[in-house]
Amino acid sequence: MSPATPSGIYNPQTPGAALEQGIIIPEWLQPDVEIQVTDAYENPEYSNQSGVVRAISGGMCSIYLYEEEQEVTLPADSLGRVPPAKQDKVKVVGGNCDRGGIGYLINIDGEDGIVKITATEQLRILPLQFLAKISV
Repeated sequence: MSPATPSGIYNPQTPGAALEQGIIIPEWLQPDVEIQVTDAYENPEYSNQSGVVRAISGGMCSIYLYEEEQEVTLPADSLGRVPPAKQDKVKVVGGNCDRGGIGYLINIDGEDGIVKITATEQLRILPLQFLAKISV
């Protein structure tokens, strides 16, 4: 680690390096996505806390935990997705249409969400599994 790099997780890495290590990063796990630390995480101090993904490198994620008011580094497999609720700001993280788009979840209809995409102001009906709540 060099003085210009605050943490090793920000170093560029070969694409697919996490796969080489046997770690599968879920499609929804991206910067700015809100997460919850699962019960399975080895440190009970962080279990069930909510936060936001700041960066991902290999199988490790830099997470800002709201309750702790600090950034911590946690393994990707210890994080769960926070389901978006009506009026939440969301990112499209799945499917082919509008992937990477940002918008607001206007309504929920069963397993689908009605999203107003910010860039185009279009309404889209997308499976909730394709949406991730993001930090405002």
